[in-house]
Amino acid sequence: MIMRTKPILPRLLRLSSWLLLAGCAAPLSAQTYTQTINLNPGWNSVFLEVTPANTNVAAVFSDPAIGCVWQPRVRNSTVAFIRSPAEAPFNTAGWMVYVPTNLPQAVNNDLYSVAANTPYVVQVTGSSGVTLQIVGRPSLSAAPFSPDAFTLRGFPVDPVSPPTFQSFFQSSSAHFN
Repeated sequence: MIMRTKPILPRLLRLSSWLLLAGCAAPLSAQTYTQTINLNPGWNSVFLEVTPANTNVAAVFSDPAIGCVWQPRVRNSTVAFIRSPAEAPFNTAGWMVYVPTNLPQAVNNDLYSVAANTPYVVQVTGSSGVTLQIVGRPSLSAAPFSPDAFTLRGFPVDPVSPPTFQSFFQSSSAHFN
């Protein structure tokens, strides 16, 4: 009697593939980065480089010394209305604002979440500075360009050795001296 057996090599390859996948699935996780933002008393312009796990603006800017947070709302296109010029404008530039909900001005809040690669203007009340530690996933997506408009933009820099205005614009003849 002759017995036929299945080749062992394909079975070993399948088994090792399953073991490899099972072993890799558990320890994989997304990279996180902690962005440290030092805020001085008064108004501060900041650029968020990470997407926090909790994007709620109240969670990110939770320090009691923060009086309000503003985000520029950039007009996305030249379209101003859909059917009729008499309609309420939907694509207008301006500012979105967050004020802590314990203040009466919070009734005007229209900024509810934060995003990476986005500028914010933050007011710190009192006479002491605030340090924020924001843990999140870094993002390299580019902001859309808006021609013929003033925009508040930011970009990542080395926090240990940030550039000066002179070193950053040294190759621009328009900014000489």
